[in-house]
Amino acid sequence: MNKWEGQVETHVLKDAIQKSSDAARSKIFDKARDVRSEHWKTNKGFMARVIPIFEALLKASGEEPYHRIYGQLGYAMKDKSPPDWEQAQNLLTMAIQARNKLGSRGFRNYEFCRAVCAINRDDSDAQTASEYLDIVLSDLRAASGTKWFEHRLEDMEDVKQWLARNHISSGDLKTKS
Repeated sequence: MNKWEGQVETHVLKDAIQKSSDAARSKIFDKARDVRSEHWKTNKGFMARVIPIFEALLKASGEEPYHRIYGQLGYAMKDKSPPDWEQAQNLLTMAIQARNKLGSRGFRNYEFCRAVCAINRDDSDAQTASEYLDIVLSDLRAASGTKWFEHRLEDMEDVKQWLARNHISSGDLKTKS
């Protein structure tokens, strides 16, 4: 069976997810996360098919959704073609807030990806305004302490160009916490 067979209408899918058990929703989340993680670079159209799944999981999770659902939906919005930078940034902000409320550690990719969204929303060729610059730098600094940061930064041409435009080196990101 190919990846496109057996498509279900979005409203039917969302309804089924909402009616499913917690255990089933956990498995659905894991599978959708795996699809997003596997295909975000190579098959954006297929990857985008997880968006309604994450939306349904958010709705089904009640008043305080788990931060990872917000995070995965934010990543999917950032990585779809074309990206929805604003929606992704908002979802990643909600993921960060939910993570922080739980006192969880890790998941600093939220800040990194939120910075990528903000950078891509900054369509100016000039230096970034001071207030906005501080917000983006705060996110990049939060992510800079992770073992994957330098590697990710190397792959992100848009981030490197933004840093250069604002006269910031990758070393500057590690000077403040």
